Amino acid sequence: QGGISSVSPQPHSAARKNKNKLNQSIQNQIDQLRPGQAVVFVDGSFTNHDGRPRYGYGGLIFLPQQAPHQLCQGFSPDQYIDARNVAGEIRGIMAAIDYLLDQAVTTAFIYYDYQGIEAWATGAWSAKKPISQLYVNFLQERQGRINLHFCHVDSHTGVEYNEVVDRLAKKSLGL
Repeated sequence: QGGISSVSPQPHSAARKNKNKLNQSIQNQIDQLRPGQAVVFVDGSFTNHDGRPRYGYGGLIFLPQQAPHQLCQGFSPDQYIDARNVAGEIRGIMAAIDYLLDQAVTTAFIYYDYQGIEAWATGAWSAKKPISQLYVNFLQERQGRINLHFCHVDSHTGVEYNEVVDRLAKKSLGL
C-alpha cells in the first residue's frame, strides 16, 4: 500500500551545507537502489520569450543499475499557464509518477526545489488553483500504488542532478 511522506529529517541533512558531500550522498542513495525503488529529480521552467508564454519540465529518473531516464516536455498556453514554472514542475512530477508505475516502482524519493510539490501532496497546503487541484487529484487517484518520499533541495546551489533537470526544463522551451 502506497503513501506520501516527507523525509524528515532529510536523508542528507548532515551534508546540506557542503554541496560536494550532498551530491555524493545523493549518488550513494542512487547507487544503492533496490528493485522497486527510484530516485526522481524534476524542475519546471517558464518563458514569455518573443511574447509566446509557455512552460515545461525536465526530469531524471534513476532506477537500479540503469542509465537515468530523461523527461523533457514543453507546453503551449493552456489553463495552467498562469502558474508559470510551477505548472511545469507539477506536470513533470505527474509524468515521472506515471513512468514509475509503468516500471512497477513501489517506492520513490522525489527531489524538488519548490515547496508546493510536497506541501500540496501532504495536505499542508490547500489546493486552490487549477494546477494544484490537478496535482492533488492525480495523487489521490494513484494513492495506494506507490510510496512517495519528498526530499527538498535548494535551487541553483550546485546540487548536481537538480541543475541537470533545470537545464532540461529550459531545453523543453527551446532556451
